[in-house]
This record gives sequence, structure tokens and C-alpha cells, in this order.
Amino acid sequence: MKKLLACLGAAIFAILPMGRIAAVPVPNQEMKALRKQHKEQRKALKQQQRAMKRVMAQHALPDDSQQRFRRDLKMQRQLLQRRQRDEARRLKQKHKSDRQRPSPN
Repeated sequence: MKKLLACLGAAIFAILPMGRIAAVPVPNQEMKALRKQHKEQRKALKQQQRAMKRVMAQHALPDDSQQRFRRDLKMQRQLLQRRQRDEARRLKQKHKSDRQRPSPN
């Protein structure tokens, strides 16, 4: 009985480190919150642009005005994308510099 328990204990101790190596690290909470915020911003912009399109569809406009309107919508989407990309990049750089900085012990 003692040999069985000893073998079982040794097997458990041998397997435990393998589980830790294969485990996926916990995602960064700040990055997760930022992604969630970005998703909400994209949804809000999409809803806003749909409403604007509905209003503009009700009015008869010349072709150049319609083109300008479409370009403005596209520019808004691009600006949002660029701003979100920059925010994510800054957060990653901040975490990278925090990891490289030695702890004050």
C-alpha cells in the first residue's frame, strides 16, 4: 500500500510541472478592456453612420455631394481604426517597457 501511494505521489509530482508549461497565460486585463472599448466604439460609429445614410437617402443630392458624403464616412472609419491601432500599440509598448524596467528592490 505504501509503495502504491509513493508511486502515485511521484507520478502526480512528475505530471504537475507539465501542466503548467502547457497552460496558456492569462490575457492582459487592460488589453481585454481596451478591445472591448474599441468594439463598442466601432458599433457606435456603425450605428451613427447608418442613421446618417438613412437621412441622406431621403434627400435628393447631386452626385458630387453623395461622393463627398461617402468619402467622409470612409474617413471617419479610417480615423477610428488608426486611433484604435495607436492606442493598442501604446498600451503594448507601455507593458513592454514595464517588463524591461528592473523592480526597485
